[in-house]
Amino acid sequence: MRRPRVIGTLFEDTVDRRLFCGEGAFDLTGLGQVLRDLGFDGPWGVEILSTSTGYCPWTRRFKQAADTRATVL
Repeated sequence: MRRPRVIGTLFEDTVDRRLFCGEGAFDLTGLGQVLRDLGFDGPWGVEILSTSTGYCPWTRRFKQAADTRATVL
């Protein structure tokens, strides 16, 4: 997820400032519903890309990714 405004270049914003599910401006819940309505029943994946989370333990990042994903998809 991204913030509503790009900070730096689009590449930098995408790689360095990625947010967890539901923390950004994108309607991830709406997208999930559209995909389900179209018949998607596959797995959901969460990308953990961000320098802001790069310094915390992997276990904490995985838990936060799973917890936030569960609230929106």
